Amino acid sequence: MARTFGARRSIFPSVLPSRTTMLLAGLTLGILFAPRAGRSTRTYIAQKYHDWMDRLSMWFEDLAKMTRQQSKRFQGNVRELRERSMPEVADVNDEILTQRVRSELGRFFNTGAIEITSQDGVTTLRGNVANDREREDIIEMTRRVRGVRDVISLLS
Repeated sequence: MARTFGARRSIFPSVLPSRTTMLLAGLTLGILFAPRAGRSTRTYIAQKYHDWMDRLSMWFEDLAKMTRQQSKRFQGNVRELRERSMPEVADVNDEILTQRVRSELGRFFNTGAIEITSQDGVTTLRGNVANDREREDIIEMTRRVRGVRDVISLLS
């Protein structure tokens, strides 16, 4: 089938490339094989290619980082659900309970200035805190730890 341009028919069959394709092929060959002018163009193309590849690799690194973060969140949620679904153990070791409380509080507060002791499910908190709001938050978080039956606050 022949191409038509306006009302006139072309004598070239449609299997030949279009004028635009031929122009782009000619420009490409000129850039690749021109000894002087092509060198700067080839350098520019190579720089753009490397820039694009660097951006693409940074995007993949960011994607991997976000995936790892979401994986950690998911694993934490699964662990939390498992702990909640486990039946409450009546006899929790006092050392383990103290470590649980210290671990939970350590995620949000500096526990170096707080002494934490546990005996038979009763946790005692001693030490200095910055303000009343922080004290209330520490007491509330301690109450939510699995195994804690009561909290005695000696925080000042």
